[in-house]
Amino acid sequence: MKNKKVISTTELQDLIQKWISSGAELDGDCKAVEIGEPQWHEPDGQGNNWDVPSFSGDAACEGLVASIINKFKEDYNVIEP
Repeated sequence: MKNKKVISTTELQDLIQKWISSGAELDGDCKAVEIGEPQWHEPDGQGNNWDVPSFSGDAACEGLVASIINKFKEDYNVIEP
């Protein structure tokens, strides 16, 4: 399993939000999406210990936002509270 960088939920939220706001993968209304703060949980089968329970913005962007979050899950875990 890949070693993941461990950061705070706030740092992770900022990284993901910046990617969404400036990333080439999203355009139009999807760039205006705002994610909720990532929530820690016990590591799952893939070693991920966080999820983003919600986001605000156009519901049509949900799949794109989920794919971006999944990319971040490959590289990051959050500090256990």
